[in-house]
Amino acid sequence: SYIIAVDNGKKTVICLCETDRTAGFGEGDRVRIKGKASPVEETYERSEGIRALIMFTDGETISCGKGKTPFFSCLNARLSSFLIERLGKDTGSFASAVLLGNRNLVSPAIKMNFRVIGFSHVLAVSGLHLSVLISFFNLFLHFLPISKRKRQILLIPAIVCFVLLTGASASVVRASIMFLFFAVSSLLWEDHDGLTALLGALALILFFSPFSLFDVGLWLSFSATLGILLFSSCLSPVHFSVRRGNKPVFFMIVNRVLNTVISLFLTAVVASIFTLPILYFFYGNVSVLAPLASLVLIPFLTVLLPLYLLTLLIGFWPFAAGILSFVCRTLTDTMLRLAERFSEWDVALISLSYPFSRYFLMVLAGFFAVLLLTPWMKPKRALVFLSAFIIAYGGFTYHYEMTVFPVVRTEVMNTGKNDAVLFRYRGRTVAIDVSGGSYAAMIPYSDVVYDDFHAGYIDVLVLTHCHTYHAGTLAKLGGRIKIKTVLYPEPQSDAEKACVEKMLLLSEEYGIQFVSYREEASVGIDDLTLRLPSRLRLGRSTHDVIVFSLDCGEEKLLCYAGSGLSELPAFWNAYEDYPLWIFGSHGALYKAVVESAPPGVALGEAAGYIVGTDVTTLSDDRTERILTP
Repeated sequence: SYIIAVDNGKKTVICLCETDRTAGFGEGDRVRIKGKASPVEETYERSEGIRALIMFTDGETISCGKGKTPFFSCLNARLSSFLIERLGKDTGSFASAVLLGNRNLVSPAIKMNFRVIGFSHVLAVSGLHLSVLISFFNLFLHFLPISKRKRQILLIPAIVCFVLLTGASASVVRASIMFLFFAVSSLLWEDHDGLTALLGALALILFFSPFSLFDVGLWLSFSATLGILLFSSCLSPVHFSVRRGNKPVFFMIVNRVLNTVISLFLTAVVASIFTLPILYFFYGNVSVLAPLASLVLIPFLTVLLPLYLLTLLIGFWPFAAGILSFVCRTLTDTMLRLAERFSEWDVALISLSYPFSRYFLMVLAGFFAVLLLTPWMKPKRALVFLSAFIIAYGGFTYHYEMTVFPVVRTEVMNTGKNDAVLFRYRGRTVAIDVSGGSYAAMIPYSDVVYDDFHAGYIDVLVLTHCHTYHAGTLAKLGGRIKIKTVLYPEPQSDAEKACVEKMLLLSEEYGIQFVSYREEASVGIDDLTLRLPSRLRLGRSTHDVIVFSLDCGEEKLLCYAGSGLSELPAFWNAYEDYPLWIFGSHGALYKAVVESAPPGVALGEAAGYIVGTDVTTLSDDRTERILTP
């Protein structure tokens, strides 16, 4: 990927250019490219000022640039390299992300685990990170013989340097402006107003960077902070009355620990609820584990951030480097393993795209309006309501999955010569990728799973071929949705073995379990049986013909087959009872057979040969849902 400024003589348009090969462009180069352009649709890219996406097939460098790397960008790169050198690749990359804002260094598996448990905001430097670092900075200045006023003055340039060092992302700019508001107000006045600081920060960000209006991260950060400020008075509801002489130290410690735990949990709950409208609008799912993840993982981060900073300050001393490296690796590894365990819970990610979700959100909004406008609503009552709300929503979700839709929901997709069949049954999602030699149609899978199936995972992804492009497409799909297991056919050639080796490299990086299968194998989901794809080579065919079927108990549901299997009468006799037939793209040359086949769906090139009224044709880039009995 390359970010290119296209100058047409009247104005400059920032474009994101992508290609399947390395073009060798460098920063500041003047280039000529050839390809197809389209407007961008991704919200994040629009927030960065990118207006077009260009998929180019050819490019050349006209002249080489001599752009200079900014000082803070160069410093950031050196500090990141130092952290990775001292702490190791995994711990150092995570430290670079949470301390210096380099999220690109974090493995996709960690990003996906954090996203599933509603903890991905930790990877973006924000108010949480800044508050911990400022506390550490104040503790360091406390040992110097200077007044509190001078410490506040020294804090201002430190915050500005931190913003520039981390790349001035929207989250850290918002948090920094709020802290600067508080610092300046404490120097000039006695009062601090959190809402004024928050709204002032938002106004300044939008004034200097109007494109930030499209940044989902800014609105998530703003809404979460707004909720915390509005409910700051009731985030620590537990208090003990302690008299002197009755072991005050013990009760004070208990009181402080309980207040800290409950405050963390309620802060996460309030932040999660205030971000619900944005999550509903942009993503359609929310993690119910966010409060628990915050309660368990934020203490780790609170300890790790000062340790990472100490590594930068004194990590060049051999003795200090050894101790810090051991402690940081142990704590970071424990934190990441806990996040991975949480992400494996099936209830971690709940869809908000169910038809009844909007009514639940209206009830929730009405409750918080009452909570804000009436003084009688206490924190305990709020917790009772929230608990009842979560149980009711979970009950409706279970009823919807098991009663309203106890059928197999099936989605048939086609792009060019690539077919895909996805189905969901009793809370499990399976995707079967039938690829014909080019890049598979895997990216739309996540949209189908999120929007149509109301799910947050792909439980099983079945590959019918071991082609080299699968490693790349799996990496793209793994960055959009969590994949638990990938089933692939046992390799039959050296090329397929090389492909499998590339895919297995993704196992640890993306947290995917890879399992091979043989001919005639099957997978069971409750009373559902998927007979895994078999590949048959016919005498006059240049491609393998794929066939697989889906049964529910004794009932036949669907069969996918290349229509070239008409050459095998025994095959038709074995599968003639299936009410739904799906004809793959390789059936384009078998017009007579496809026309006389049972009712079904024809994909890709085969669709052009369909004239029967009982067969649904599916042209390129179209999807259609089919509900089976």
